[in-house]
Amino acid sequence: MSERFTPEELERWKRLDAEATAGPWRWELNLKSRNVRLCGGRPRFDLTVMDFERYGFHGAAPRFLERMASSTMMLLHRCERWAKVVVGREHHSDWFQAIDHPDANFMAEARLALPCLIAALEESEAEKALMRKHTDRLEVEAIERYEADELVRLAKAVPS
Repeated sequence: MSERFTPEELERWKRLDAEATAGPWRWELNLKSRNVRLCGGRPRFDLTVMDFERYGFHGAAPRFLERMASSTMMLLHRCERWAKVVVGREHHSDWFQAIDHPDANFMAEARLALPCLIAALEESEAEKALMRKHTDRLEVEAIERYEADELVRLAKAVPS
């Protein structure tokens, strides 16, 4: 893999990880109520990270969890609460904006982060394998050297 990440990207991913709802996450589908939601948090799966709500006549909009600053209470709000004008696209702000919510950002960034993290892991595993190979060779050389020294010692100990 050719993907690599910069220290700045790693720091951004760490920040996103810290700000996002705790994992693990899973999708839940209720066929009876026709409800889809992303669940997670601690204790296990007790929070709705994201779900969908009717938005006009043509679709649905995601809702995200908001932690209230003054209490332990959490509420779901529709995505426009976190609407953000995209730099360079201000002239389209009436119909195009981004969602700036920690969980939404985490999901979007994961697509970029995962290939880089896989590449880093593969590189690390390759380095470990190479180190193991060198260590094994050094170990064999040390054993051979010890055996040779032992033979010399034994040969010197034999009376002539």
